[in-house]
Amino acid sequence: MSLAGCGGGDTSSTNLPTKLLALTSSTASNATFSGKRNDYTIARNGAGYTVRDNASGISSSIGASVQTLTFDDLSIKLAIGDIAKSISAADLKMLIELYVGFFNRVPEADGLAYWIGERARGVAIDQIADSFYAAAISPDFSAMTGYSGAMSDAAFVTAVYKNVLGRDPDSAGLSYWSQSLTTRSRGALVPFMLSSAHTFKGDASYGYVADLLDNKFTVGSTFAVQQGLNYATPQSSYANAVAIAAKITPADTTDAIKAIPVNDPGFNLATSAVVVSGISTSSALMYKKLATLTIAGQYLDGAIRVVTPQCSGLTEVSGASATQRVFTCTPNTVGTFSAQVLSARGDAILASASTAVPAPQVTMKTTMGDMVIDLYPTNAPVTVDNFLQYANDSFYNGLIFHRVISNFMIQGGGFNTQLAQVTTRAAIKLEAPNGLSNLRGTIAMARTAVRDSATAQFFINVVDNGFLDASATNDGYAVFGKVISGMDVADKIKAVPVLDYGSFASIPYTFVVINSVTQTR
Repeated sequence: MSLAGCGGGDTSSTNLPTKLLALTSSTASNATFSGKRNDYTIARNGAGYTVRDNASGISSSIGASVQTLTFDDLSIKLAIGDIAKSISAADLKMLIELYVGFFNRVPEADGLAYWIGERARGVAIDQIADSFYAAAISPDFSAMTGYSGAMSDAAFVTAVYKNVLGRDPDSAGLSYWSQSLTTRSRGALVPFMLSSAHTFKGDASYGYVADLLDNKFTVGSTFAVQQGLNYATPQSSYANAVAIAAKITPADTTDAIKAIPVNDPGFNLATSAVVVSGISTSSALMYKKLATLTIAGQYLDGAIRVVTPQCSGLTEVSGASATQRVFTCTPNTVGTFSAQVLSARGDAILASASTAVPAPQVTMKTTMGDMVIDLYPTNAPVTVDNFLQYANDSFYNGLIFHRVISNFMIQGGGFNTQLAQVTTRAAIKLEAPNGLSNLRGTIAMARTAVRDSATAQFFINVVDNGFLDASATNDGYAVFGKVISGMDVADKIKAVPVLDYGSFASIPYTFVVINSVTQTR
């Protein structure tokens, strides 16, 4: 037998078994690997795991039914993370600290799981502590633990003092705790001392005691709960567990963590396996408009990666919970929109979904009626993005069509009703040729004689104007959309009376105002 952990036996009576042996079941599903635990990298893969040989790169998929992974030096109890959640955090901490208080060692996963089960079914902490003491003085373990039933109360208190407080007792402390044994058992004294030690947190003289216990809990939890470890042989178990604990100081856990023979930072059983039940998006995704991505499931407070290759600026919205996380991003392409939820390491797809982002569309409302315009970002991405930014910033609201030629085009987007030219952003590059022609009903960017000079002004062709297309001798004008509804409004505008006024040629006598340009798809 060894002190691999506490557990086992019939627990129907009030006297718990005197046993600190790590329990294994001959019927438990087990996957065995040659070599040491540190030779492998383990990652969650849905409800199961992927175990990768670091040397060869070969991976094995482990199904959800597997409960134990066995290596030459260590085994892993895969369910310990979920088992630990069956009791309160305070109870879990006390159970781990009982290993410290009695033996100054880190627990192993199998033994800790047993005592978690006892606590979960209602067994009192003091009763569990009595079982620890009974095991410690048993013939099987007494030589290792240094405890015996014949030791004096003072000797017992001194031993616990060293484990809990890291020092010999002073005379007052020795007297107080020895006297306490007149009202409680030796086993029950240990959790009492542990609780008392924590009250010194932050104390100038004795705060180090609470810090030391906190650090011992951290290392114990890392070993048994996060990594789920058990030593492979009873001979190595107790000595190694004690050696790890011996490296813990009130100020640091680094050396103790390094002493745990595992270097697989992405592996953590304390985080429940993320379960994604669904990925949903905004009811109607729009190109270049902020979209909402909602992920539903369980244990979503664990680490995940969200990948949206067709959506820029992925940002998580505050208020995340274990059952829902919400992200925003801006679709940057039309067509398929896909989203994937990956494991934290990115080596397992937990869920995926796809939907469509339609080509953008705007509604231009004018004092003479409305026009609906489809935009073509596939052909003219820079031009469409530029136009949409102006539209979504309400830039065009209140501007006029300042140049109207009935057998040519109607032009707007540069002047307000005071005939003042509005300030624009920087000019964009010319996207002509792009496979689109200046045919009747198309919308294109206006520019000066300088090739890359377009900013906000646009024109709608009211006749076929193919001569405006790019050619070997002409830079051309970039078409980026087409009026699909309301071309009759454009025809009304082209027919309004115009005049030359100052620097304006063919400006409508009565202003035709753009009330708004709104992205509607």
